[in-house]
Amino acid sequence: MQFNEPAIEKRFGDEVLEGRRLQRVSQKQLAEILRQRGLPLDASAISRIEKGTRVIRLSEASVIADVLGFSLADVEHARNPRDDFERTEKALDGSLDALLKDAYEAAMHVNALAYLAQRNQTVLTFDVEKVRQSWETNFIARSIGTRFETAELRDATRALLTAVAAMGVDDYIGVDDPR
Repeated sequence: MQFNEPAIEKRFGDEVLEGRRLQRVSQKQLAEILRQRGLPLDASAISRIEKGTRVIRLSEASVIADVLGFSLADVEHARNPRDDFERTEKALDGSLDALLKDAYEAAMHVNALAYLAQRNQTVLTFDVEKVRQSWETNFIARSIGTRFETAELRDATRALLTAVAAMGVDDYIGVDDPR
């Protein structure tokens, strides 16, 4: 096998771009994270690295790969798309587990508020529908915004988040259980 420096620079750049997108950080944010790790790069350098037009030192590549969570071995050989899919699917599962845990915790807070309002009806009011509307208008809209390539993907994500929230509320809220 013959060494092909431009191809390796491009593959590294592709890994950086993918890792940055998966972590939802901008080039400027990544540059700041790298600066904190002792690697003084600016956003334009990150852009050139992603395009494969900036020569990168091994020490720089090592720090960048560590920050973005990929291995330099991934750069050496073209990756199998199935491996990428499985890795991303595993990350999604972890994110959904965390989201469900957070939804459960939020449901417990909603439950506690409802319990307190029920016990103190003369001074406190609580409207579960208002909480649901706030969830839909504030959290979901803010969290997913316009970050999707298609309306179908955006709508599917909105439905998923709404289902998780509803599950937390429907399964865990009971005014008789003030935990």
